[in-house]
Amino acid sequence: MGSNRAQDTNTPTKKPYQNLRISPSSSSTEFGAASIAAGALFFALGVMLLLDKGLMAVGNILFLLGLPLLLGPTRTIGFFSRADRRLSTASLLTGIVLVLVKWPFVGLVLEGVGVVNLFGPFIPTIYGFVRGIVGRYVGV
Repeated sequence: MGSNRAQDTNTPTKKPYQNLRISPSSSSTEFGAASIAAGALFFALGVMLLLDKGLMAVGNILFLLGLPLLLGPTRTIGFFSRADRRLSTASLLTGIVLVLVKWPFVGLVLEGVGVVNLFGPFIPTIYGFVRGIVGRYVGV
């Protein structure tokens, strides 16, 4: 038994926090998701307040900042530059520019077309994700 005790004292003890593995991208993805959520909130408030140009512009800027943080720059560029999505990307970006230059109604329509065409296939996935989060707190 004495030899086991000697081996135990020679091995370094692990501290509880040494097993935590925090990837460097986890904080940027969390910030990207929060930025997109805040952008959606500001944009929705801008629409509800009779197309408030300032709120809609802030929502668009937060959305544009959040996407590369969430997906990464390479995947974001790859997602928007695919050949089958170029028209939808052009519609979304044109709508954002129109909102920024104070044409909110036309910009809103073009952004809506772009968002539905770009992110339409992901709506069931997003619905399931949101339902899972809300279900934990509401009991659904």
